[in-house]
Amino acid sequence: MDKLINSHRFDSFSFKPISHHRAVSHIHNPRAADDDTLLILAIDGDKLAGYIGILPDFIFYRNQKTKIGWLSTLFVHPDFRGKRIAQQLLAEACSQYEDKILITEFTPEAESMYVKSNRFEYVKPLEGYTYHYRANLTKILPQKKTFWEKYTSLLKGLDSTINLFTTPVLRLFTSKKKYKVTNKPDAESLDFIAKNQLNNSFHRNTDEISWIVNYPWILNSNLNDGKYLFSSFAKEFKYVFIKMYDEKDILSSLMMLTVRDQQAKLQYKFGDYDNKVCAEILHQFIIKNKINSLICYDETINFHLKKEPALYKKTRIRKYQMTKSLKVALGNDFRFEVFGGDGDCVFT
Repeated sequence: MDKLINSHRFDSFSFKPISHHRAVSHIHNPRAADDDTLLILAIDGDKLAGYIGILPDFIFYRNQKTKIGWLSTLFVHPDFRGKRIAQQLLAEACSQYEDKILITEFTPEAESMYVKSNRFEYVKPLEGYTYHYRANLTKILPQKKTFWEKYTSLLKGLDSTINLFTTPVLRLFTSKKKYKVTNKPDAESLDFIAKNQLNNSFHRNTDEISWIVNYPWILNSNLNDGKYLFSSFAKEFKYVFIKMYDEKDILSSLMMLTVRDQQAKLQYKFGDYDNKVCAEILHQFIIKNKINSLICYDETINFHLKKEPALYKKTRIRKYQMTKSLKVALGNDFRFEVFGGDGDCVFT
């Protein structure tokens, strides 16, 4: 990967198969081995026709760990579509990982291809909510219909007017609990994570959390890398760690969020704190920092978060597919337990 991104050929491609900082992050993945395949290119003559990216990981079950790969990106240039290049890239990725592949956050077109390949089965999805706290018509409506693009000034005015009245009202119904916030895990946080490793299918630990924060896929910039067709820059992208303490002032729970252009996502929660209090503090943080919306897949936190005031709430489902070979290898009694940040979701 390092040789590729620093090569003349990489610079000569008409579009990039990966951003430089995303490639650097892949190289530092603590679960990636030196011989792991991270990126597969489809070349036609001297032209890049398409590519597929894989994020190496482990599934933990019954004190065993199984090497797997998350499909991270898949793209075929329009000039080369209809030649089954995507199917060939998928087949090669499965071959490189001994047919032990997981996928999530796929487009409807990609989902159809995965189903038709007869390689995959659906596994338990994540069910959650999007909570909207501030009007954001300026962004939402043009995404739905291009008609609204010419009315940007009007939509900005509507957003400002709505928020002028609703934000103070939401604050009235927000709790005033104590918590601390940091954008990078400090020594106290890392020690807490080490003692409260997530006990799901992926067992996130301090090495991985440090890697995620230190090697982001999204950089803060107004730039737009036109040659890379997936996300690489945002006006604002940051990690947020919300630290909660008990009555003896001892750290007892830690929530890890991403905030991107005023949309927050709860990625992980460490510790065994009262989920009602977690929901109240999360809501308090969102309102205080004027964040537009929050995505949360934590069932127990959502139970309480749904009771907090918001402009509106919307259910959402994140689907997952797993290769049939991986499902067989894990056994019939394997239970797929996943958090919101697992896979590459925590990076975007």
